[in-house]
Amino acid sequence: MTGLILYIIKSTLFLTVFYSFFMLVMRRTTFFRFNRIAFIAGTIICMVLPFMNIELPAGISVNAPIMAIENALTSGETVLESAVVTAGEAPGRALHAIDIIFIAGALISFTTTMVSYIRMRRLMKSAPGIMSEGMKIKVIDQAIPSFSWGRSIIISRKDLEENPAILTHETMHVRCSHSIDLMAFTAVTTLHWFNPIIWIARTELKMLHEYEADELTINKGIDATQYQLLLVKKAVGAKRFQLANGFNHSKLKNRITMMHKNKTNRWMRLAYILCVPALIGAMCCCSNSNAGTEEEEQPIPFELIFANCNAHITSSDGHLDATLRDFGISQVENIINAARHSGEISINITYTADTDARTVELLKEGIRNMNVNKEISGIQISPRESLPFQLVEVKPTFQGGDANNFSRWVNENLVYPKEAHDKNIQGRVTLSFTVSETGMVTDVKVLRGVDPLLDNEALRVVRQSPRWTPGQSKGNVVPVTYTFPVIFKLK
Repeated sequence: MTGLILYIIKSTLFLTVFYSFFMLVMRRTTFFRFNRIAFIAGTIICMVLPFMNIELPAGISVNAPIMAIENALTSGETVLESAVVTAGEAPGRALHAIDIIFIAGALISFTTTMVSYIRMRRLMKSAPGIMSEGMKIKVIDQAIPSFSWGRSIIISRKDLEENPAILTHETMHVRCSHSIDLMAFTAVTTLHWFNPIIWIARTELKMLHEYEADELTINKGIDATQYQLLLVKKAVGAKRFQLANGFNHSKLKNRITMMHKNKTNRWMRLAYILCVPALIGAMCCCSNSNAGTEEEEQPIPFELIFANCNAHITSSDGHLDATLRDFGISQVENIINAARHSGEISINITYTADTDARTVELLKEGIRNMNVNKEISGIQISPRESLPFQLVEVKPTFQGGDANNFSRWVNENLVYPKEAHDKNIQGRVTLSFTVSETGMVTDVKVLRGVDPLLDNEALRVVRQSPRWTPGQSKGNVVPVTYTFPVIFKLK
């Protein structure tokens, strides 16, 4: 559920930005059809944007609020709390209070809409229909507010005989397919039931429908004054169905005002361009920084080996202690030459645990070439020793949060082995692993196992871990070792 909640939060930000722009800038313009299309298109775009990501430069923290929310959603546990998978349960974590509240609200919102829809369908089925110009007109003998849905128009017999303008108005709703807009927007209100701006936006969409239908009705030759008097007469009617477009369904004053308003300059449509930078800014707030990420797929020249494997060089006299990426290749040669001439200084070169074997061989070959006469016997090349996570100042982070995020990720991907379930095997598997300087999970091993079936499943999942953001000690990126228990429990 954490992924869904984060999606809702991000899409809420986009929708709030877009609807706020619409109500502040475009709400009073007379581009009724254009505004309606832009309104629906903008809503769809805002629902898709959370799946897109802008890579921010390292050090940019504009996404801090969203990251804080993500951390809050996944907080409340100690560092590297045990991942637990129970036989017979689908992988995943327990529902939190926020998940339950969200699901309950969404169900109430959806149920309310469906009840209204069912009531409307029952009324529509209670009267025979007459086909006219591809629409089904249903005449009801009882006094009800007229409305339309889909290709059907429901109108009272009295309105049909005394006020033909009402039928024309509802015909415009059908021809413009306004009910499709409302049905699509139902998904938005179901997911964002908690956001008052969404419900305001829903009212604005209905108003756009009424403005468009009013304009098209008057263009059909209906007298504008008589039509407005009819609106006043019908304004006291009750709203019956939240999904339907009704004749007396919306705010009367706004509708009459729009009928009298001068046409907005067509260039005003370009104002929607102003919403683009606002949405881009919102995307930056929801995107991840690319700090700590490295990708190198091509063969590495020798000149870049030191930087690639994050090699570190120290001397026995204590005067040299730095990463080789701080030096050019000529400087490294000078260091080795100085050691050669002194004959007393030994050099230790270390590389990250996840450095591939080919890079290690290139590193060793390069050092051998520099020490071709083997005048220095004290050059050692070995993997960097890792530090326990308790000893590092800056802990590694996983997917923008603390190490508890990793526990949840493991819990979501663990599968209780069927054979272990059948044999009634359960228990705690204790693993250790290292988060290297490049963020890769390496050296995964079992410290205390239960059974190969459970041990192998725990190893499988942890080895598939996505990349972390590495930890730091004394300002340097360092490998960090974790001890991680995985609990397999039968019901």
